[in-house]
Amino acid sequence: MFAENRKQFIKSLNGRAAIIIGGQQIIRNGDVHYNFRQLSNFYYLTGFDIPNAIIVLLPKSSKPFVIFTEVKSSNQALWDGPSPSPKAIMKKYGANAVYDISQFQNKIKQLLKAEQVIYCNKDQLLPENKTIRSVFNNINFKKIKIIDPSKIFTRLRTYKSKKEIDSLQKATSITSRALLKTVRSMQAGMNEFQLQAIYEGESKFLGAQRQGFPPIIASGANACTLHYIANNANIKKSDLILFDIGAEHEYYTADISRTIPVNGKFTKTQAQIYQIVLDAQNKAIDAAQPGNTLGDVHLAAVSEIYNGLKKLKIIKRHFNDLSKQYDAIKKFFPHATSHWLGLDVHDDGLYSKNKHETILMPGMVITVEPGLYFQTNFNIDKKYKGIGVRIEDDILITQTGNKNLSAQFPREIEEIEKILQK
Repeated sequence: MFAENRKQFIKSLNGRAAIIIGGQQIIRNGDVHYNFRQLSNFYYLTGFDIPNAIIVLLPKSSKPFVIFTEVKSSNQALWDGPSPSPKAIMKKYGANAVYDISQFQNKIKQLLKAEQVIYCNKDQLLPENKTIRSVFNNINFKKIKIIDPSKIFTRLRTYKSKKEIDSLQKATSITSRALLKTVRSMQAGMNEFQLQAIYEGESKFLGAQRQGFPPIIASGANACTLHYIANNANIKKSDLILFDIGAEHEYYTADISRTIPVNGKFTKTQAQIYQIVLDAQNKAIDAAQPGNTLGDVHLAAVSEIYNGLKKLKIIKRHFNDLSKQYDAIKKFFPHATSHWLGLDVHDDGLYSKNKHETILMPGMVITVEPGLYFQTNFNIDKKYKGIGVRIEDDILITQTGNKNLSAQFPREIEEIEKILQK
């Protein structure tokens, strides 16, 4: 997979060289570091998940793929384990040459001696990236024009290979299975963080390397905060709990949302709101077809939500125009229906170009996640206040339509209530 990714990236360079800077291990405090995760673009090209590395891609060279990486001293190795040897790195990652990063300043002059224009993600030279910054300090790039490679990554990463799709499918499976155990464990009186602990522990047990983003486990009115991550409230029997979670597998993340009743059964009012969101999601998934756009997906959800809220008389005015329908409901549905998904939860991808929306094509993966959120301070019937519902699935665009990668966890009211039966 990584060799093919590099091949396509190098092809896009039009014969120019590229320097791609990897991620740095960041100090949390004292001599304690945050857990390292490689930068997504760097990983996309290499699969190399060791910090403090740089790659040089040289399309015109007999050695087009060069890795510079930090070789640990014997003292560092005592504490952190030894570095893999250059020979081992070459074999595992397909590099043509591997050097200690301390050699970068001298080697790069030779490697780029004939280059006038290169690609480089210099935006990664952050103040905290001392190791990488130090090797760049004395390099004179004044005679070389530097181009940002981000547009190349955006174009390439929008389309997922079979291996990437397999990783996404595995991530959604792990997330769904971990969520199932979590919801079957929940009960009134627990704290949200206890459910988070169950979910994260089970997802790790099932093979997740990490979470793609901080889990949202929002009970009651907390579900009306879109990016609620405090996860520290006590759970009530009458609550709905909104789970927005995604485990990573081989760096690819799921992004799944489900809204679950604590006592195992939706109230009439909860079910009414939930069904509106579910109907909207089904319409939006139907619209996630090759040839359509993310705007088409969103408007399909908008229309269904508008009709549902109008039926409940939460919306009282009638509009035929979709834009006016959205204006009428955006107080209750304030976010987009979809985003790209892959190495990042909000993945690299082009939403529009030259004021034209990106056309959905086979190999793209998006989320479909309509929601309704009734803040406690809204001027509405009190029976709706504090209800927050979001249903989210990960959708692969195919040649003939789409595939729901996260269909493993049920969405229908009857199915959810069935899996919660004690």
